[in-house]
Amino acid sequence: MISAFSVPAVSWASSPLIIYYNWGTPQSPITVRPGYTNQPFIVILQPNTEYKYGLLNLTGTPFTNVSGGSLAYSLPSQSSTFTFYLNVKASASAGKYPVNFTVYFLNGSSTTSILYVNINSPPNVSVLEAFWEQGNGLPTPSSGIQYLNIVIGNPDKYPVSYVKLTGRLPEGISSLSGTNEIKAYVPYIAQGSFQTVQVPVNITSEIKPGTYSLTYNISFEDYEGVKYFTKGSFNITIYPQGKVNVVVLPAITPQNSIASVFIKIFNDGITPVTQVQIEPIQAQLQLIKDNYSQIQYLLPGKSLTFVYNYSTQNVPQGTYQLAFQISYVAANGQLYEQNYVSYVSVIAPINYVSLSIFPTEIYYMRNNTLSLVLSNSYNNTLKNIQFYLQPVSNLYIYNYSGIINIGNLKADSQKTINMYVLPEMNAPAVIPLQVEVSYLNPYGFYQQQTYLFPIFVNGKIQISFTSLNINSTAYNGSTVSISGSVLNSGTQEAYYGTIEAYLPNFSENVTSYIGDLPVDSPTPFALSLYIPENAQPGLYTIYLRYVYQDPYGNVYSYQTNLPITVYVTHIAPAKPNTYHFNETFALIFVIAIVLLALIVIYVRKSK
Repeated sequence: MISAFSVPAVSWASSPLIIYYNWGTPQSPITVRPGYTNQPFIVILQPNTEYKYGLLNLTGTPFTNVSGGSLAYSLPSQSSTFTFYLNVKASASAGKYPVNFTVYFLNGSSTTSILYVNINSPPNVSVLEAFWEQGNGLPTPSSGIQYLNIVIGNPDKYPVSYVKLTGRLPEGISSLSGTNEIKAYVPYIAQGSFQTVQVPVNITSEIKPGTYSLTYNISFEDYEGVKYFTKGSFNITIYPQGKVNVVVLPAITPQNSIASVFIKIFNDGITPVTQVQIEPIQAQLQLIKDNYSQIQYLLPGKSLTFVYNYSTQNVPQGTYQLAFQISYVAANGQLYEQNYVSYVSVIAPINYVSLSIFPTEIYYMRNNTLSLVLSNSYNNTLKNIQFYLQPVSNLYIYNYSGIINIGNLKADSQKTINMYVLPEMNAPAVIPLQVEVSYLNPYGFYQQQTYLFPIFVNGKIQISFTSLNINSTAYNGSTVSISGSVLNSGTQEAYYGTIEAYLPNFSENVTSYIGDLPVDSPTPFALSLYIPENAQPGLYTIYLRYVYQDPYGNVYSYQTNLPITVYVTHIAPAKPNTYHFNETFALIFVIAIVLLALIVIYVRKSK
């Protein structure tokens, strides 16, 4: 940063006293850089001294004078001010340069001083960081079109404009035009600020996972219109595909009961996998119920448990084989499939206690009800039953002190316990809910069983329309404007939203892209709908629909109806009454004759 400065009093024999020299005035100093032209360099001398003129010798310096710029006469004021207009060569480097300044007196004598002229460094516009847009998942080989966000910063105290970036891509990544060069443009970056540009690239199978360095060049203009160039590099990462590991747990269950087979899936990669699905393909037992047989999205480092229930009613003792096909889609879009086998050992019937839970999906940042159902298959009453829930850090349970006393449960009966919970998170997750049940069995012994339930927590998208209005009267052959706002009062942002309006039998769908819809942020919209010429007057219904996606890519819609009355554009005027028309005409005719007679009489008298 250049600021005005005063030079200590320096005197020569018969020399003037220089009290200031710099680019610009003491009140308004300026910054001068390579390539600047017509810049005022000012020297102020001791007051009340008479000088003829001052001369700057620019030989051997990166400065050149504007026409007459190296020669200046003092201004008539309390002090003598010499202003030189100089150009700075574009090839100049930042630093201080000595310049000879000669003053010529009125008596013909002169004296020379050395002044040091500053050149400041050009603005250092550069890439501050680069990161991948997360909407399409992390980039992996063969992942196709991905969006690279590049943050360009201007640390200078002045704005820059016409910022153009070109970058060189590594082999295996190309621009949408098929070249290995990317281009970005920013019209303006304020001082001390930055702008983010998004560049789409195509990631092919030819690139391997790893970190790559991208070199770039930036051209821009500063506030004086001088053009500069900078260069540098930044890193990007290509990630490996998601990797799924599967654990299938065997089961031991008595006859005439239910065998629960647990299949746990881990994503050990660093990219998400999608469309995770388990399909039973072979079973020697009857499948009663399966839950969580499919999920759209499994994040890196996360796991998911699927549960399949099989009946052992009237099944002989022995070991039975169950086969499953597990499939998922990796980040590159490739489908993977593999078969797994589990075994169920059916043993002689025994007395037992079972516990189930529903629903298995709840919403974060909302109050939810979880129902735990305890079943007693003993032939006698169970006593002193207690529930204990293992604490979960991000699940708040209302009115829960640690242990729930159930009391007694009669033979072959059930009891439901409702728990009111609040997931304290703001992103989808799986909560492992562990429940311990203890009781006094009919034989006088205390028993304890532990149950583990995966509870899926998702955001709730709750859409509504507000302030709906038809802003003009609807005539056939006209266009009406529909306006309003769409509101998401849930806990999860809605993505890629579009407003659709449709008037059955008269118009095609009219759409308006809204984009992502954050929570509690009403977004206004406006649509124009054409009413055809052949529309008959009457009351109609406009169907208004908002179509959106959840974080897993599932498509949903919310619809409301808007009544509209259509009028005809032109109404033919009624035919005039013939009698009324003739009577009026006759009256006018009589009045005209009377006036004419009066005029004739007046003319005759005047003669």
